[in-house]
Amino acid sequence: MWKNKWWYKNKWRSWVNLTDEDFESSMNILKKEFDENWLHSLGVSKDQHPVVNKVSYGEGVPQLSYLLRIASYINDLNELDGFNNVLKAYKSIQLFKGAELELFMAHVLYKSKYDVSFIVPKPKKGKTPDILAKCKNGEFVVECKFIDDAKGELWFNRYYTQFAMNIMNEVPHGKALIYIPENQYLDIWAYGYPNNLVSSSIAAYIDSLDVVNHIKKLKFGFCKNAYIDVHNKGKIYWMDETDEIRSEVNTPELNHRFINRRLISRGVNTANLQIQEFNKPGIAAIFQSKPVYEIDLKKTLCHLFEENKELYSKLMCVLVFPAQNILEYIEPILVENPYSDIQLDEFDIKDSLYPMLRFR
Repeated sequence: MWKNKWWYKNKWRSWVNLTDEDFESSMNILKKEFDENWLHSLGVSKDQHPVVNKVSYGEGVPQLSYLLRIASYINDLNELDGFNNVLKAYKSIQLFKGAELELFMAHVLYKSKYDVSFIVPKPKKGKTPDILAKCKNGEFVVECKFIDDAKGELWFNRYYTQFAMNIMNEVPHGKALIYIPENQYLDIWAYGYPNNLVSSSIAAYIDSLDVVNHIKKLKFGFCKNAYIDVHNKGKIYWMDETDEIRSEVNTPELNHRFINRRLISRGVNTANLQIQEFNKPGIAAIFQSKPVYEIDLKKTLCHLFEENKELYSKLMCVLVFPAQNILEYIEPILVENPYSDIQLDEFDIKDSLYPMLRFR
């Protein structure tokens, strides 16, 4: 796995602001922890692990940045209590996502000068938060949650792909079509979610049928340029293809109520329960694979905190990391709970973490 050594090429190495000694040390850390024995232990699923993927498939600044980030976690956090358990989880296919988030948040706190440790769950004590942080004013905990694609998102991804294919398959060579949907959001509850979801392929076929039929008329009508407003479906722009003009099919996004509702139920509420049971003030760090609708989320959370003050009395804030772009860091959203027993300012959290996270 480590034989290629593409990371030494000057076009990638020149982007890294490390001395040759530190760069070599970082790569040696990775080679030691993710050796051939570890690689073989992953079996046929090895390509799913991010370290294998970044080393073996493609090369570039994003891949190298990721690898060096993992090396810095290992180098800086290896003496913390509970670190070996988290690293072991990160090395597995099943648990690496959650473990990476724990490493990330612990590293942020460590770099922000908090005394950090990973909380090791005790048998028969139930689930506990992930991280314990200490400062001169006391202790607080952090629970990390990763909200990955589930049933609704997977259905939508298949729907999106099939819908676009149905339209693109009708566009002949030499022509360009731009489709803009009538509605910006797709209401997944209208398709039977959660218990009676129709087939994504059937839904995409029905929803795209009127658009496809209009394209067929354009194809056989020998129309060079056209604009059509398809009733209740969207707009079609039909023209000759050029180097600057290519076909583009836009589709609605998932309804933001669906995204934020799942973020709260699977992320905020489950994290809060673990923080409450541990009986220390805490932060819920939620990582979501989808974009976050900030205004609606803040409004919903503020209402939730106000209506359930006792239930969320230990939750100081929610820190939401939306879907990240490999080329651009997207700032997390910080939502404070004004009704918690202890406020963020008690631990100087906002000022300490902002230089690293730049939350909004």
